[in-house]
Formats: sequence, C-alpha cells, structure tokens
Amino acid sequence: MRTTTYLSVLFACFCSIHPAPAAAEEWYRIESADGRASVLFPNPADDLTELVSKTPAGSIVTRVAEHQGDGILMSISGSTLPRLAVMFAGPNILFSNAKGSVLHEAFGREISSESIEIENADAAMELRYEAADFEDEDHPGYTGLAVFVIDGKQLYVVNSMISKRTADNQAMQAKLLGSIALEP
Repeated sequence: MRTTTYLSVLFACFCSIHPAPAAAEEWYRIESADGRASVLFPNPADDLTELVSKTPAGSIVTRVAEHQGDGILMSISGSTLPRLAVMFAGPNILFSNAKGSVLHEAFGREISSESIEIENADAAMELRYEAADFEDEDHPGYTGLAVFVIDGKQLYVVNSMISKRTADNQAMQAKLLGSIALEP
C-alpha cells in the first residue's frame, strides 16, 4: 500500500519551462527538468509544482507543469525514480501504479490501455479514460487520454482531459499527445 502511495506522487512531477514558440500556431515547447522529454502546450504552463517524497527505496522528485483552457486540462509530469524501484517493480507495475494515480485523481474509469512505441523510450503505454463531472449534472463529464513513458530511472506522464468535446479541444488533445518527444 505504501508503494502505491509513494508511486502516486510520481504524477505531481515534471517540467522546467522553456517557452519557445512552436510553429505558426504559437504553441510552446515545455521540457522536463532533465531536458530529455518535452511536449507542446498552447501557451506557457499556468502552474509548475515540485514535490519530493521519501520512500523506502529512496527519494522521488516529481515536477508537474499544467495548462488549463476552456474545457481542457493538459499536464506533463516527470519523476526521477529510485534505482531500486525501477529494478524491482519493472515497467508493468510502474505503469499500473501510474494508471491508478491518474484514475484516482480524476475520479476516472479506464476505457482502454495499450502499449505504444515512443522513440528513444524503454517502454510506453497509452490510457483512455472517462470521468464524471460532479459539479454539473447536465455535463457529459470528462474524457481523458494519458501517455506514460519510462526511460531509465525517469517516468514521464502526459495527460489531457477534455470536458467540452469540441473539434478544437480534440485537436488540442491530439496535438499535445502527438508532440511527445524524448531525446536520446
């Protein structure tokens, strides 16, 4: 149980922000603290949080960058995992705990998950989920799509939730997830 709690902290993780406009749409490249992983946001991240958690396997440093727009929430997080956690848990357990954290925070329900390929990553997985909107009975709720990437001792999580299923929000979600880059 403590391992799950500690690993759930992994999602409060990631990024130092280096706002460099991307293409003519003026999206900004948001990089991880280690500079190896990055994604595009429609503007500089609204919020940057850093958490340090002590575990029996060692400290976990997690950074999260977020962007919130009308009907869309995007985040990228990155965690440096203790070497023992990576050695003993392995990708399947790390992904399972990471999925559990995302679903728990969103009050979500998994629709599907599958392994995917991300260039230069040791392992990657995509999660599709849905969550109810408890503040508005008439609202259809949220749909979410998260990508988990493991590279060495790093766990990166790119998550997007849309509450308004507009073509613009779906295009923004697709652009975020299509912009995931991991340097060799």
